[in-house]
Amino acid sequence: MNIDDLKRRIEEQTGVPASLLTGETAEENIAQAKAILAFKKENEAQRTKTTEEQLGEWLDAVQGIEHQDPAAAALADIEEAVRVDAGGYPIVKDGGQIDTTGAPDPRPTREQFADWLGRKTAFDPTKDTDGWKSLF
Repeated sequence: MNIDDLKRRIEEQTGVPASLLTGETAEENIAQAKAILAFKKENEAQRTKTTEEQLGEWLDAVQGIEHQDPAAAALADIEEAVRVDAGGYPIVKDGGQIDTTGAPDPRPTREQFADWLGRKTAFDPTKDTDGWKSLF
């Protein structure tokens, strides 16, 4: 995906005008779009809300319903697509990246963990009185 396509996609999915995105790389443009969305959200928070909006937010909070900003969600999807297209690894939710290049076991970490957990918790009648291995 080239830079112009990326800018158009950001504009279509988030509403951030492509003319405001001046970065030369995908990362710069995504960072600018995030800053613009944060500024927009901050200014919307200062707007006086109607009684209906306040009541709706309160009811949602009582019920535990969280609303995600659709523009921010779309931008996160774009960022993930750019990262994967560039040959990178997907972003891990804790903010880190997992790089298995040169590792003794080049499988994704999720598969390695599943194998480890399977070995640790597999049913084996010779290991314990109830047939399940303990975790440690």
